[in-house]
Amino acid sequence: MLQVIQNNSQPKMSSRELSKLADKRHDNTLKLISSLIDGGVLKNTTLSSYVNEQNKQEYPEYLCDKRDSLVIIARLSPEFTAALVDRWQELEQKQAQPESPLLQLANAVLTAQAIIADQSQKLLIAEPKAAALDLIAGSDDSRCIRDTAKELKIKPSRLTQYLLANRWIYRQSREDDKLGKVMAYQHRIDQGLIEHCSVVIEQKGQTKLATSVKITGKGFAKLSLEFTGENNAF
Repeated sequence: MLQVIQNNSQPKMSSRELSKLADKRHDNTLKLISSLIDGGVLKNTTLSSYVNEQNKQEYPEYLCDKRDSLVIIARLSPEFTAALVDRWQELEQKQAQPESPLLQLANAVLTAQAIIADQSQKLLIAEPKAAALDLIAGSDDSRCIRDTAKELKIKPSRLTQYLLANRWIYRQSREDDKLGKVMAYQHRIDQGLIEHCSVVIEQKGQTKLATSVKITGKGFAKLSLEFTGENNAF
């Protein structure tokens, strides 16, 4: 029998148990739950940890209530929703709650159906967000504005206008009518979205060291969401 976590008499089910019920890898379940939390879909799910019995190492897991577990299992494998309902029914019977088992089962099924219907749009939004998180985690390179625009399949002028309008970059003032040097806002640097780097340029036969701005992997992931219509603002 899989173990369900008890906390202040309120039952909590672990992400490990949900993975076993749905026959899914636990790491994939963790990614899904993280994306649903970011999307505001899950309400009562918290990050915890457990110690592996074999290697005695500590690993992360999530603890969630019945409502959130139904949402998670419906997203992982809808065909296993009945198994989850049965598991909660068993748990609640052990707690000797006044509701009859049949009423509990009916309420659980209705709850699952309502959550799936109400949250369907949020679940669709959560998938590209999870993909973006994978991109952020796996990308350490940075790219200039022109190369970023090329990868986003937009004109460099459009990307530059967006970065200026949304306070990623600004132009230094000049006394003449020429455009000033592009610089990054410090708060965007602190967010890890953009950075300053040194570049070597040739100017009037002389080699000089200049400052340039580049979009980081994290910044590129956010811009990808923006220009594919999956995000409105950051």
